[in-house]
Amino acid sequence: MAGIGRIKILLLSAVLCLLVAQARAAVVFDSFGPGDSYNTGIGLTLGGPTSSLEWDSACPFIPSADCLVTSVTLPGWRWMGASSLVTVHLTTNVAMMPGVILETSQVNITSLTGEIVTAPFAGTTALSAGTMYWLWLSAEDDFAGAWPINTISVLDGYCWDMAGSGNWVYMSVTESAAFRVEGVVPEPSSCALVVLGLAGVIARRKRVK
Repeated sequence: MAGIGRIKILLLSAVLCLLVAQARAAVVFDSFGPGDSYNTGIGLTLGGPTSSLEWDSACPFIPSADCLVTSVTLPGWRWMGASSLVTVHLTTNVAMMPGVILETSQVNITSLTGEIVTAPFAGTTALSAGTMYWLWLSAEDDFAGAWPINTISVLDGYCWDMAGSGNWVYMSVTESAAFRVEGVVPEPSSCALVVLGLAGVIARRKRVK
């Protein structure tokens, strides 16, 4: 009975350790080329509601691990307009198009020749490994520019929406924009692994006796 009691205590300790599991920062999706390279001549159109052409663009991605999103990094350039503000949405996938908005952030894109910017996220939006999501960019005010495509085919295809109609059009092509998604990935703590190992040893000894 004493052995069974010890096993119960160890298993309870393991559960407590798992509840305070450690977490690590990780890249869960990346379509940049080597050295954060991207196509400097071609991009997906972005235009604000008071620009000459209102136009949103979105690209799909599939996280490599469960995570809480902390940032999205992407390239962009501004052709014209006084505004530099671009809104970045994380959404679900619905029939190969952007769905429900999960979280929103914003970036400022000011360079006429291209720059890489990072949109901060709160670390509270959970993404599941192997599930498709969308990154949707919408320009504000009179911003007119582009979201450069990548130089490697990580996940093809993109969507565009003209005049803010909400009617997305999916383009099944061999290109997509460059971006990187980072998040906090939970890990079982070493404490839990040790406790579970000890419980196994005690259980084997009990059976031998």
